[in-house]
Amino acid sequence: MRITRLAVGLLAMLAAFVMVTGSAHAAMPKPVEFVPADVSTMAWECASGNFCAWTGLDGKGSRCSWSDADPDWLSGTVRCSWAGSQKVQSYLNNGTSSRFTGVEIYLNPNYVTKFHCVLQGGQGWNVTEGGVFLRSHRWISAPCF
Repeated sequence: MRITRLAVGLLAMLAAFVMVTGSAHAAMPKPVEFVPADVSTMAWECASGNFCAWTGLDGKGSRCSWSDADPDWLSGTVRCSWAGSQKVQSYLNNGTSSRFTGVEIYLNPNYVTKFHCVLQGGQGWNVTEGGVFLRSHRWISAPCF
């Protein structure tokens, strides 16, 4: 009889633990991801040779555009006025130079905390879950990882 009560008590505690951890897991936010985008649509306006970032999906919304690397989008050569307050939801490497293979983009100024590498030649990406704050980028000659 005593073992039965103990077993029932343990099962009740186990069930409560499963319910708590299951609901806690369900409440966790999804990670930000980047997904390839179809750049044949009307948006995605980005001058040849540039890297561009937008506040909206599919190259829509406010845009910032660079022809060179920028260590800080808020205070660099090209200032992206919205980069400190709005997230990037899409970006495109429209680079054409044969010297480079891609553009590495970073979460922080001065090329700290790499987020993604975008291959040369018109490759666009959408960022899921509402976007991500980005702050710097640079062209690279090495393979994109």
